[in-house]
Amino acid sequence: MKYLLGIDAGTTSMKGMLIDEYGNKVCLASENYDLITQSKFEVEIHAETYWKAFKNIIAGILSISKINPEDIKAISVDSQGETLICVDEKGEPLRKAIVWLDNRSTLEAEEIRNNFNMEEIFNRTGQPEVAATWPATKILWLRKNEKHIFEKTKKYLLVGDYINYKLTGKYVTDKSLISSTLYFDIREGKWWKEILDFIGITEEQLPYIEDSGIQIDSLTDEAARETGLSKNTIVVTGALDQMAGAIGAGNIYSEVISESTGTCLAVCVNIQNPIPYSEQYRIPCHCNALSCCNALLDKSGSGSNIQNVLINNHNQYSLLFWSQTAGVILEWYKDNFYKNHEIMSNNCDHNIPEDNKYNKNSDSTIFQQIDCEAAKINPGSDGLILLPHFSGSAVPYFNPRAKGVFFGITLNHTKAHFARAIMEAIGFMLREHIETAEGFGIEIKEIRTLGGGAKSSLWNQIKADITGKEIITLENTETTSLGSAILAGIGTGVFKNIEDACKKCVKIKERYYPNAANAAIYEEAYEKYKKIYKSIGHLY
Repeated sequence: MKYLLGIDAGTTSMKGMLIDEYGNKVCLASENYDLITQSKFEVEIHAETYWKAFKNIIAGILSISKINPEDIKAISVDSQGETLICVDEKGEPLRKAIVWLDNRSTLEAEEIRNNFNMEEIFNRTGQPEVAATWPATKILWLRKNEKHIFEKTKKYLLVGDYINYKLTGKYVTDKSLISSTLYFDIREGKWWKEILDFIGITEEQLPYIEDSGIQIDSLTDEAARETGLSKNTIVVTGALDQMAGAIGAGNIYSEVISESTGTCLAVCVNIQNPIPYSEQYRIPCHCNALSCCNALLDKSGSGSNIQNVLINNHNQYSLLFWSQTAGVILEWYKDNFYKNHEIMSNNCDHNIPEDNKYNKNSDSTIFQQIDCEAAKINPGSDGLILLPHFSGSAVPYFNPRAKGVFFGITLNHTKAHFARAIMEAIGFMLREHIETAEGFGIEIKEIRTLGGGAKSSLWNQIKADITGKEIITLENTETTSLGSAILAGIGTGVFKNIEDACKKCVKIKERYYPNAANAAIYEEAYEKYKKIYKSIGHLY
């Protein structure tokens, strides 16, 4: 039996999943870590923290699974994007990693924006704005403010690059991870020399670029000794976490997209070519992680009968739609409308475990109660509509000053109406993203839903009714680390191709089909939702 490891290095936690060659999950381990917030602009973390978390996860997986490390064929790491790590000639970090949340380089972002045409930036990098998030701005900040670090830096790495180096001793990155650095040309697949010159670094200070799902090397003796893994285990290039999650969700076919309703709303849509620059639609475009499959396949296709080929090995991209606030609004609602965390068991006995009734409860139990109460409210929330822009609006409006608005409140509305209106508002945002994508000629029939929102049957049905698309949930909800494990298997030939891998690893749990009667109600509510925003936008 061969085993595969997928590691997901997130912003505040790292997760590792072990699967077997048939796609079955063997075990999952996780490790949390704290960020260092020195001011409202500065967010850092010791780079060594990622390596310590990685080793702890490996130790946990080996302990839980009891398998022989020699049986782990390969490992692949995905990570958050943009977090910058500066290392010296020995590969040792020169300072704390600058986390993507860090905004110290706002002035440098403005400087880049003023010196480069925005259309050229987008056409080169796929990024529709220049923000302090991007590593290019942080390197320019280092050049101005920490010259001693800037002059000593041998390599500028992202989190996935750093772990790859610690495992293999080689500096290798992948195209999807570096798509938001602002110094990678997504069309040419190489570093963008003009901006490197502007920020003052060279290509030699950056890792070697590979596609996702490509072998880097086996473990060094030191890495094997530190982790407990076999030195014969092969390290395979991973991906940006969003791209790995798309693969783990089975988002590899035409007409299929994936969406994640967590704190924010994120939608991943695979496309054939980068979209043209537009003042109206500022949508991030990344290289995706599907270079390992050579083609997107129609759902009716197979390894021997590939139909509806959309992209080839050198032309694979994804649009990343996002909205700042989604599930976090329901969290806000829970904290304020259910302040005492009391569960009224007489309303919803079938959803609440016996030992939880009438007590202060866990979040999951409270959300069950909210679901139960919201399900009793009519579709359309009896005229109550939410504009869910609690932290500004993103695609397609891009207004950082936007605020949340409940419209149409009457004396007949209850707190359950507000819960349902929140769920419906996220459905409206999802529909806006889908309509924007379809405006580029992309046909969408099926949505793979991820994140905490996917746990709610009510929310899934609302999304299906609003979008008119089939909503699918998955048995394995840890799709990001699963996606990395799949890449490990593809890179080492354990899986024949991406379709073979997803058929074995990605298992559908439930399907939600649009309800025609509800769809008619939501059509009217959705049009009103858009009109409300346009009517009050000037007030922000």
